[in-house]
Order: sequence, then structure tokens, then C-alpha cells
Amino acid sequence: MKKAIELFLIFIFFSILLVVTNFYVKDIYFKDSFTKIALDDAFKKMRGKELEFKKNVQQETENILFSIRKFKYLDEYIKGKVENKEIIEQLFISYLNSKKAIAQIRYINKNGFEKIKVSKTEFNSKAFADSKLERKSSRYYFKESKNKPYEVVWFSELDLKMKNCKPILPYKPIIRIILPVKNDASFAGILVIDYSMSEFLTKFTNTPFYDVILVNKKGETLYHYDKTKAWSKYNSSNFNIKEEFPLYYEEIFREDTFRSNYFVSKKLDVDIKSGLYLILQLKKSHLDAISAVEFKKEITVALITLLFSLILSFIIIKIFYKYVITIDDLKMLNFNLKNKEKTISDHVIYSRTDLHGIITDVSDAFCKLSGYTRDELIGSSHNIVRHPEMPKSVFQDMWDKLKNEENWQGEMKNLAKDGSYYWVNAIITPEYNINKKLIGFISIREDISSKKDFESQQKLMLEQSKLAAMGEMIGNIAHQWRQPLSVISSASTSVILKKEMNIDVSDKDLIKDLLMINDQTQYLSETINTFRDFLKNDKGIENIVLQDKIKEVSKIVSGTLHSKGIDLILNIDEIKPISMSLIIGELPQVIINILNNAKDALLENSVKNPWIKVDLLEKEKDVIISIEDNAGGIPKDIICKIFEPYFTTKNQSLGTGLGLYMSYKIINESLGGSLYVENTENGAKFFIKLNKNM
Repeated sequence: MKKAIELFLIFIFFSILLVVTNFYVKDIYFKDSFTKIALDDAFKKMRGKELEFKKNVQQETENILFSIRKFKYLDEYIKGKVENKEIIEQLFISYLNSKKAIAQIRYINKNGFEKIKVSKTEFNSKAFADSKLERKSSRYYFKESKNKPYEVVWFSELDLKMKNCKPILPYKPIIRIILPVKNDASFAGILVIDYSMSEFLTKFTNTPFYDVILVNKKGETLYHYDKTKAWSKYNSSNFNIKEEFPLYYEEIFREDTFRSNYFVSKKLDVDIKSGLYLILQLKKSHLDAISAVEFKKEITVALITLLFSLILSFIIIKIFYKYVITIDDLKMLNFNLKNKEKTISDHVIYSRTDLHGIITDVSDAFCKLSGYTRDELIGSSHNIVRHPEMPKSVFQDMWDKLKNEENWQGEMKNLAKDGSYYWVNAIITPEYNINKKLIGFISIREDISSKKDFESQQKLMLEQSKLAAMGEMIGNIAHQWRQPLSVISSASTSVILKKEMNIDVSDKDLIKDLLMINDQTQYLSETINTFRDFLKNDKGIENIVLQDKIKEVSKIVSGTLHSKGIDLILNIDEIKPISMSLIIGELPQVIINILNNAKDALLENSVKNPWIKVDLLEKEKDVIISIEDNAGGIPKDIICKIFEPYFTTKNQSLGTGLGLYMSYKIINESLGGSLYVENTENGAKFFIKLNKNM
């Protein structure tokens, strides 16, 4: 028996050694041969990409510029017929709309001033007003154009689009194509096309077989398959291609074409100011993929060899050892399978049903969660755990999908045996037999009761915050109503007394008193409308003017603040209204919360000459509302905690700790903005930042 096993092992060992040696030799030969073929093909691809640039960029833009220059209305415009400008702009726009890559067309006069400029926006193309045109006389492409031949179109460097001397992010590669224009025999300016190279470079560098590098004659990378090395002159590392190819750097730029053992390079024959050099090196991943294909072929041969060895070995071992797998082995295998099955049953909430939804199997985890035994569940439908609050439409949608043999996923509220409830996220999939016939459904569930409890807690916190804010607002409204009610009372009492004392009341005086009462009741009505918006549960979107909304809120709180000796300062520009679409009542709720907190801080610290200042600042994309007080600021050890739920520095009878938390959620989640706070030399300053494009 021992000899037979040793012979079997020796036979297998030499078979494997022979196969591995064969793999190793063929792998070395194949890689060298394939690399040579691939690099030969790379030169062809380079020439194709060179022709692609000439056709799609160079020839196309040259034809456009010559066509524009021949346009008689342009010639007349240069000679002084300014009314032709609109016609020329329309011509420029037609070219922009017909060519996706052309981003801008300009005419710059002989003094370097833009006279006609048409650019492509996100949605259309438009001409620039005269007030938006700029002077470009200092730009290199204008200076060099003066000395360029009249009949020659020339190309600038391939560079990035800049703004304030910095590249625009994300990077926007661009190349300018320039053609001089003459008035009779004199230089009359230039025509300039700004050509977006983003899409072209994506196609130009897209190849599944090679890693692509594009550099200028200085060795600066314009494109690199490693994105961290692209556009190197704008990176802090100042990466140069010399660092990647130190042994071949000079040959790359000296020779029109160069080839090494692992890459090829070519100086592209294109009319670009700083030159373009293309480097292609075979992707290791592609070489590995081809090797994998060859490996599969070799593995087939190896498997046949090993199979033959195994057959011989099996015959030998069968003679000497009849039973390779013993009963003990089968028992151990069965034991391991049962252990795995029990582990799954203990921890995975699953069930099986037949085509009619009758349960045929459940896991122990399902039984534990529902409170039912396995015997109680098997033979019943899932209605046994169905909670009466679950809508029928959910189950209708579920069965519609399952009958179409589609998966269904959703959240369900289930009823446990003891009457309690629990939430699950269920995934139900069709189950098929070996003949691919539908035999039932399998459901896997995840217990999400904790998640649902948390959501309920969040809703409760919102209501608590709303009630607290409502109390504050009622107090503010009470202050606001004192003066109008006093005026109404005085006016009505005056009329009554005059009538009781038989004092003649003229119609003019009576109308005056009634108008006064009407004005005050209108003011009270406006206050009630504001309070009503604050109380709405089903809030829609409203178009508001921020200045008006801030003034509206200030009216509500001004009475309370004035009674406490606090000066409310509004720094808002009412000349230029800022309109936004926001959820009704949410922004006023946040502003009132912050104003009330500022008021409490001023009173708590007994500040002399207390004030609260509200500023409104409009930026290009954002609007910032800042609220600052002179209460001394928030201590550094708690400033990072003030937006946490239930965090408060006030007495429990004065604060819930929910106002700032809910304000933070409203601004950051509901309104898509940001709420943050900083300490200034005066006190705390809250910032509400909103996106103008909401």
C-alpha cells in the first residue's frame, strides 16, 4: 500500500514539473514576440492619430477661418460699416452651433480690442455686449499675429483654459487657431477660434492596448495615463518626462520617431506652437490579458497531461486501496454541512414559500423575531405576521412583480405573536428547480426596527423643536400686538365716550378713527398669516424675496427685542431684490431660532448697549445671511457641540437643546445649504449659506 502511494506521488510530481517548465519557456518567448508585434503596430496608430488631428482640428478650423475672412459683411465692417456687426455675430453663432468643439469665435481689431465675440454657453451660443469685450493686445497670440503671413493659419500652444491666472477646474484643454485680417494692405486684426480639446483628447488618447503620454517640446506633460502627472506645469511637483524616461529623453526629442524595447515615440507633424510628442507604451494589463489567453491554451494541454496521469494513478491506487473515501469522511462532511446550515438558520431571517405564498421553510432567526414556532409558521401564509397598518397596495405591487418572475424589495411592518411589531427590509426572489421551472419564492429579511425607531425619534424631536419655537413666536407676537391693540382700543374708546357724552363726532373724525383701526387690524392680520405659515405641516414651495422675508421676521421679534432694550440692525440692500424658491416657513423658523438664542445670550450676560446685526450678502452662486451679536461669543470648548441634539447651556426650563439642531437639519438637509458659526471680536456670528440655484 505504501509503495503504491509513493509511486502515485512521484508520477504526479514529474507530470506537474514537466507542465510548469513548458509554461515558463513559452511565457518568455510569447511575451517578447508579442511586444515586438505590438510596438510595430503602435507606429501605425501614431500616424493615424496624426492624420486624425489634421483632419478634425487643423483642416476643419482653417476652412472656417478662411470662409469667415471672405465674408463680405466682415470686410465692410472692418472698413467702418458697424451695422454689419449683428450679421457677423449670427454667422459666428451658426459655426458654434454646427461644431461642438468650437467654444468661441472672436474678431480682435488691429489695436488688440475685442470687437466681436461669440461664446458657447451651457445651453446655447450668444454674442457678448460691447461692455463685456476686453483688450487682448498684451496676449502673445495677438502680438505674434502681426508678423505672421496673411495666408497662413497658425495655432497656439495646447494649454488649459485660465481664469485669474489659474486653470479652470475641472481642466479644460484648449487651442487657439488664428488668422490675420487685412484692411486693403494693412493689418486690421485677427480672427480667433477657441477650440475645446477635451473631447478630442479623450478620443485621441483612448486606446485599450497602450498607455498614452502627450508632451510638448519642453518635456512638460499635457496628457498622461497617470492623471496625477498630467498638465505637469500646473502641478506643484513640476513633473517632466525626463523623470520617467531618463535614458531616452534626448532621443525622444531629437528623433522624429524613436523606439525602445517597451515604448515608441513620435514628433507629430502638426502646426502647434510648442510642438506635440506622442509616446505609446504597451499596457501591462493588455499583455497580461493576452498571456491569459495563451495560458488557457496551455492549461488545456496541461489538463490533458494531468488527466492522463490521474487516470493511470487512479488505476494503480484502485488496485491497492479500494475505498478512497471512507464512511468517516462522509460523516464528517455531513456534520460540517449541518453546522453551516445551523449557523445560517440562527443568523439569517429567511423563509421559503410555494407559488401560493404558503410557507414551506423558515429559519430559527425568523422564528425568534416573530415569536412563532416553526410548526406554527410552516403551512401558513405570511399573513400570520402581516401588520394591519401596512397598505394593501404594497402587497399588490409585490405580487405583481413576483408573478412576472421579478425580484421585489421593500420595507414591511410585521406583527409578532405577542402583539408587538417589528420592521424588516425584505428581498423576495423567485426559486426555480433544476429544470428552471418556477417552484416558489425565497425571502431574505433584515431587521430594521432600530432604524425605524430612530426615524420616529427624529420626528418627535422635530415636533418638540416646533413647539418650543411656537412658544417663542407667540411671545414675540404678543409684544407685536400690544401697540396695535392699544391704538385700536384708544380709537374705539374715544368714539364711544364722545357718543356717551353727546359730543358731536364729525364724519371726517369718525372715518379717520375707523381707518386707523383698519390699518392696525391689517397689521395684526399680517402677523397671523406669518404665524399660520409657520404652523403649516404640509409645506409647499414658495417664491420669496429674501429682503422681504427678513423684514417680516424682524417685525415679529422686534417688539420683544425692543422691550429688552436690544437694538436690531438690518444691513440689507433693498434696491436689488434677491428671489429664491424655498419651503414655506422653514427659513423664518431658523432665523427666529438664532435671533432668540442671541437675545437669551445678551440677557444672560447683561451686556450694555446690546445689539443684534443681520447682514445679507449676495455672491455669484450663493447668498449668505449672517446674524451677529455682541454677547461675547460661544466658549471654545462647546462651540463644536451646539448643533447636537439636546445640547443646551440654558436652564432646562428655558431651553430644550433642539432649536439649533433642527435649524442645522433644515438648512443643510431640507434647503440644501449650510449653517455654521464663528466667534468674532463682538460675539457669536451665525452664517446661513444658500445656493441661489435651488
